[in-house]
Amino acid sequence: HIRRLALETQDQQKGHYRERENHWYALPRKDFDLAYRTYRLPGPRFNRLRICLAVGNVLDAPSGSIDVIVNSENDFLHMARFFEVSTLSARLRRAGSYIEEGGIVVDDTVQRELDEYVADHGGRRPLPTRSVVVRSAGHEKGVLRARKKVKYLFHAVTVRLNIGSLDHPVHPLDNQEEFRDTISRIFEKINELNSAHEAAGTAPLRSVAIPIFGTGSGGNSVSAAARKMVSGLYDALRELDSISFDCVYLLVYSDGEVQPVEKQMDSLFESA
Repeated sequence: HIRRLALETQDQQKGHYRERENHWYALPRKDFDLAYRTYRLPGPRFNRLRICLAVGNVLDAPSGSIDVIVNSENDFLHMARFFEVSTLSARLRRAGSYIEEGGIVVDDTVQRELDEYVADHGGRRPLPTRSVVVRSAGHEKGVLRARKKVKYLFHAVTVRLNIGSLDHPVHPLDNQEEFRDTISRIFEKINELNSAHEAAGTAPLRSVAIPIFGTGSGGNSVSAAARKMVSGLYDALRELDSISFDCVYLLVYSDGEVQPVEKQMDSLFESA
């Protein structure tokens, strides 16, 4: 009996490892689709708001189409390394940096600004999960600001690192309430920024792109996270008193990840 259970556990672990490996090295959709599917909330609330599945590499989005990109990050605010290929954290880190010809990094701006945020708040790590840290979209000469016209990066703490543990070193958000709370804080931050923009007479933030939290190196497969992520998004929108933005892009990296997210969206939202 014990041997059978041990073999079952090994099979489950292998399957989980394969899911994570496939996500890390999956290629994005060849042709980025900013609005693969478009949805709206059921009922009369927030009629102008659109929720879109955006499939592919978000860095292929048209210039000026996305004002805020959310980065799903660990509680130490240590971004993925420059040379990691498919993680959103690494891609945003590179795209927000000032890099000279030949690949020489002059200013690792996005990570530097996170380090400055921690220093300004007592230098203490880790941060509580569900925290949302608002920073710029990197260096003014970086890809995010200069070419893509992204205005802000929101770093959402969605993964807890269990330092020193070999068995369970990574703990992503685990339930629908945690997903809802994190997404609610993202929307609250946008509303706060838009109030400041209105007072200053500057253009408001109209769109935000949010990845499926805790996937890839975070440990969750997209299929495992989709239900909690989409349900959390639905609850967060239903609980908002007001919105100051027009579009939420839910980021899906590869074609193989679309189906579980689309299925959950179809169950809660209406096609627009």
